[in-house]
Amino acid sequence: AHLDRSWLMAIAIVFLELAVLASRRLSRIARAFQYAARRDNNPDQPLGGGIFAGMVHTLRSPYLGGLALFILLYSVTSTFLYFQQASIAQASFPDRAARTAFFANIDLIVNAITLVFQLFVTGRMLATLGVVVTLCVLPLVSLLGFAVLAASPSVAVIVAAQVGRRVANFALARPAREILFTSSAREDRYKAKNFIDTVVYRGGDQLASWGYAGLMGLGLTLAQIPMIAVPLSAVWLGLSVWLGRTHQAQERQDAAAVPSIH
Repeated sequence: AHLDRSWLMAIAIVFLELAVLASRRLSRIARAFQYAARRDNNPDQPLGGGIFAGMVHTLRSPYLGGLALFILLYSVTSTFLYFQQASIAQASFPDRAARTAFFANIDLIVNAITLVFQLFVTGRMLATLGVVVTLCVLPLVSLLGFAVLAASPSVAVIVAAQVGRRVANFALARPAREILFTSSAREDRYKAKNFIDTVVYRGGDQLASWGYAGLMGLGLTLAQIPMIAVPLSAVWLGLSVWLGRTHQAQERQDAAAVPSIH
């Protein structure tokens, strides 16, 4: 059985409205906590400042710069893997309908596994293993995925790499990445984060597109291009360790600055 497109739109609208209600509820709950007050004198005051403040703060702060590099490496490797997937699918499924079904099946698998992880794994993993380990899962999966893809650029490998990366991102890396911003000043949590999530992310996507086209123009094969992403993933992994440890150090410093109440 197939649902009409209008029903799909209606389902999306319902879930978006539920997200709005959840956001309002979370906003009210957040006011009961005084975490932000440790760092901001008045968290309800407008931020003010210029539109380029986020970019300036990102360039000046090693921590925010590290977060920007994290997003840049994620964007670049994602684009590389996307083009790898497109090339392998084109060669393996000449029929356009078959390729569409192939991509749809990957999305279905990713969404199903991500839902299970978010319900039963993400919170427990962050609580037990911490932000450092959780943050490192995505670059580690990427490193292994590109290494295997270089050895065997096949449909099975590209599916495993895509599913593994996307689940690791949605279920683990993204929540851990959001936690990293909690140790930043209020202005950076909004302005710098916005700059990183838009300009840096989309800029990395475009740079990777040009880079991939250039590598193809140089005659590199589907097995050779993933080897470029392997050292990038290794750098990304090391960066994740540093970001997580820096965040934990800032958390300990903030906790020590709050006077105990007896």
